[in-house]
Amino acid sequence: MARSRVRCPFVLLLALVGSAALADAPASAVAMSNPLDITTTVPEGPVLTGVACSGETPGTLTVTGEHFSPGGEVDIMVYALRMTRPDAIHSIRATLPLLGRNGSTDPASGFKAGGGVNTALEYQCGAPAVVRAYDQKAGNWSDGLVVELNCKSAT
Repeated sequence: MARSRVRCPFVLLLALVGSAALADAPASAVAMSNPLDITTTVPEGPVLTGVACSGETPGTLTVTGEHFSPGGEVDIMVYALRMTRPDAIHSIRATLPLLGRNGSTDPASGFKAGGGVNTALEYQCGAPAVVRAYDQKAGNWSDGLVVELNCKSAT
């Protein structure tokens, strides 16, 4: 009989600890987010959004990007894969802000923040390359995009 008394408080203690752990779990659980919710994440610095070698004109590389300093000078650099010295450097200016109707800064009225780049530059196609851009005004580098440069001449 003495043995059953010793076991009983131990089992009771185990049951209490287990139920306390289970009771705490739902309070700390995070609700699942809806995958259809729209989330907007704005990058901290400039971002290249596209790099492509034109198949229509051999040697033409089209580069697009955003989040550069509006109206600031941007240096676009093309590197051969695994090289540290650029093969080509092209300087352009990022777009200026475009005000909406009646000078509005509301995007619903047509306002565009500026800071975009969209340019075509001459580059010898044929081998993979890395393209990066440097925002001179902010002193920030963009991400690097690897592009397969396989332009074919139109014959």
